[in-house]
Amino acid sequence: MRVNTISPGKILTNRVQTLDEIKAEKYNTSIEKVRQQSETTIPLGRYGKPEEFANVVVLLASSVSHYVNGSNVVVDGGQVQSY
Repeated sequence: MRVNTISPGKILTNRVQTLDEIKAEKYNTSIEKVRQQSETTIPLGRYGKPEEFANVVVLLASSVSHYVNGSNVVVDGGQVQSY
């Protein structure tokens, strides 16, 4: 049995969009401004696309990675490393 994990950062999903909307309402600002501010904390400068996250899932589930075990793959555009 192999066990690997994938840790997503800000992936552009409905949930992330909803959280941005809530934050915009809370601080009385635009959703675009909230997103721009959040994207400045990501070294690649943008939210991830769902298919970019899915590609990592497919890779780890495929026979190409049979010898990978006990790994955590961070899919966050470099955000965690920037801290």
